[in-house]
Amino acid sequence: MKPLRAVVVPFALAVVAGAVMAQEGDGLPTEHVQIVPPGAFIDLDTGLLLPSRTFRKDKADLHFGRDGAGFFLEPLAGGARTRSDAVSPPDELSTERVRIARHDDGALVLFARTDRGMARVELMVADPYATASASLRWVVVPPKSPLFLPAPTDLQSTWKGDTLEVTWQGDEPRWLVEVTTAGATTKVLVEAKRASIPGLAPTARHHIVVRGVAAEGTVTMPADVVQHGPRQVPVRGVAEYSDRWYDDVGGLKLSTGAPVTIDAEVVFYLYGVTVPGGGVRKMGEGERVFAALHELPGGAYPPTYGRLDDHDVLAIRTADGRFGKVWLEPAKGADVRSGMRVHFVFLPDGRRRLLAPPRELTWGSIADGIRLAWQGEQGLRHRVQIGDKIVFEGADTACVLKGLASCAVFECGVQAIGADGELSSAARTVLHTHGPAARFAQATIGSDNGITFATGELTKMSDGPDLAIVNSAGGASYLGFQAKAGMAGAGEVTFGDFAAAAKLGYGEHFASDNREANADRFFVRTPDGGMASVRIVRREHPDNVIEYIWVPKR
Repeated sequence: MKPLRAVVVPFALAVVAGAVMAQEGDGLPTEHVQIVPPGAFIDLDTGLLLPSRTFRKDKADLHFGRDGAGFFLEPLAGGARTRSDAVSPPDELSTERVRIARHDDGALVLFARTDRGMARVELMVADPYATASASLRWVVVPPKSPLFLPAPTDLQSTWKGDTLEVTWQGDEPRWLVEVTTAGATTKVLVEAKRASIPGLAPTARHHIVVRGVAAEGTVTMPADVVQHGPRQVPVRGVAEYSDRWYDDVGGLKLSTGAPVTIDAEVVFYLYGVTVPGGGVRKMGEGERVFAALHELPGGAYPPTYGRLDDHDVLAIRTADGRFGKVWLEPAKGADVRSGMRVHFVFLPDGRRRLLAPPRELTWGSIADGIRLAWQGEQGLRHRVQIGDKIVFEGADTACVLKGLASCAVFECGVQAIGADGELSSAARTVLHTHGPAARFAQATIGSDNGITFATGELTKMSDGPDLAIVNSAGGASYLGFQAKAGMAGAGEVTFGDFAAAAKLGYGEHFASDNREANADRFFVRTPDGGMASVRIVRREHPDNVIEYIWVPKR
């Protein structure tokens, strides 16, 4: 790395050759994120929300509203809708309203003229059917040849001794790095995509902003990260919320895991989630998504997510710039409003990356047991757990599991262990001792096909598969299954417990509704006398993913 060159505050004005003098402060493009209610008039230069186009000495640049056709942005001094990757506005601008349709994916991106320059605005509406506020994200640059060059990506910070190391990705020849600590800002200019900043207090909070500087002096949009003290082990836990929790406690102190009413860092309400001063993004649904999410996204986090659904997995950025993830599990298998368990992981030091779980788990039967192997990073230890019992811990990436009961199924998890004691999420697989004729696999079935378990083949309905979906509703939240040889809901019987399953009552149809407890697991008899234990891994119309173990007739 080339040595850092310290620069004083006037650097910003010198390096861009006066190109950004139209803005206040140090003249650098700065990102703003703000919740705005329908009907708001926004002065994009100052961030003020005005009750009308002009108010006293202030003048609005943008009007956000909603009418019978949905949400809209109205650029009061002229603007144009654009692609998300556009870097400059077109020559022709209009004051006509620009709309975001109910089913549009992503944000509405708009160039809008301001009193002092040009703004690139993103409108983020979490729920287009709601009448609540939306989130605006914008950056203002000078009016002469306005360019919105992409911000650096993958910005990360960590400590090496008493030096703060910052890395990022991007294509610019130079980079301006700002570090603000307790109101004091240090700026350095580097040519490599990394910076080493000594002399900072390791226990303090440091806000780091990186912008690229193009050859002609144009400054890119910013990326930022916050370093809170030294590297710390993530905090994991579960917060319990009783029935009708929204009447009493609707908040979570993510940094401690405590359900709270005052000073909540994450607020759950009847039909949505908001993070005061921070942001929230939905990442998917279910325990598997939660466990696999080991790198939280950077970039914009809208302050509000306008839904609250069973099993939602959400990424959180708190008001002080730290990150975490939550999984909303219904406590009674029905509705999160009737009680929920909020599984959470919080990264107290400001980073976005968790220790990744091991990958590529494989296993096979050998003479004295089952050999389990996985791929892992060098220098890490690993822990293997079956149920609640730790059966291996060490630096190897394989182990032999001995003494397992015959004709049984075992849920197995493998975790990585960092040098500081950080535990990764568990990579999971299912082991069984039913012999080589049994099959454990996943399959994707839709409304026009079914599966034959002995071969794993997907076949047409007319070919008479062992299991088929014959009804679907609610985006696959409800599924109707058919198995001519017989099927039954698992109830309290665990996955793969064929001995207990023999006592269930079997019929030709089974209805699976994710609002009911244990409705995602069932047993299927096959025409050849075998039996399959099945669970739904992902519901998504028209294709749904199941996981199963099938054993032949004994």
